[in-house]
Amino acid sequence: ISFSAGKRVGGTASIGSSLAYVRESLSDISASGFMADFGFLYGRPSSPARIGVSLQQVGPESQFQNSSWKPPILFRAGLSLRVPVQSSSHKTLASFEYHRPLQGDSSLRSGLEFSLSQRLAVRAGYRYSLKKQGLGSNLSLPNGFTFGLGLKSESWDLDYATVSQGELGLLHRISVDLKWSPPEKEIGERIRFKKRRRR
Repeated sequence: ISFSAGKRVGGTASIGSSLAYVRESLSDISASGFMADFGFLYGRPSSPARIGVSLQQVGPESQFQNSSWKPPILFRAGLSLRVPVQSSSHKTLASFEYHRPLQGDSSLRSGLEFSLSQRLAVRAGYRYSLKKQGLGSNLSLPNGFTFGLGLKSESWDLDYATVSQGELGLLHRISVDLKWSPPEKEIGERIRFKKRRRR
């Protein structure tokens, strides 16, 4: 379970952070703890390109039966490019990322998102490990490929992705983002109402 917040700084940059409660269970043994993420994003509103960096899964050790467990800290740096599709109001989003666990092997990742409508988007990606693991696949899906789709509305987003783990099979990810904010018109009415009261 995670909570996130972000803020625009200076019109061209944004900062954000997340705090998450994590619980892991194995048979009758379980462990829980807290992790935090920190991120920075830069891009001019008129530019289709965005550059971002983040430090994720920063947290204390958790006790797992007789041993301690600490979440692996991740460093990520990426570039995204949103390009209008010719003869269409939809846009294609391409992304490139360097993914580095501070205590593990790094990888290069790329992705492509195509908006079929204002509410529906399909996605595909590939993860290339800089230290090849040599895992095959029994499911006719090469290791490192990802596929997914996203549904958007004014108050929520639903995302689904399937990731090939080679001989380990497929990993499915589902996320729901809830968004809320007072409408701009309502904010303006509140401000005008307060001014009238002051008079």
